[in-house]
Amino acid sequence: MIDQLSDDAVALPESAAVATVVTLNPDGSPHITAAWIGLEGGQLVFGTLPDQRKLHNLRRDPRIAVTIQGERVSIERVSGIGPWRRS
Repeated sequence: MIDQLSDDAVALPESAAVATVVTLNPDGSPHITAAWIGLEGGQLVFGTLPDQRKLHNLRRDPRIAVTIQGERVSIERVSGIGPWRRS
């Protein structure tokens, strides 16, 4: 997916931008959190603690949505939906 993005879009995860991460709770409702993100080997990564809800949700259901908002709100935004893979 990274190779399909513009250079500006790829730069967002490496900036100070904070991502909005959405996972699914057991009842199907969204769990929405903020996370610092980055790129590692062309993959979007973020850290989480072992007891955080988003990690429990991802282990149970790998579906995730991520939006990264830059400083220029109207033109710097990258969104994606896809399966989570443990690294």
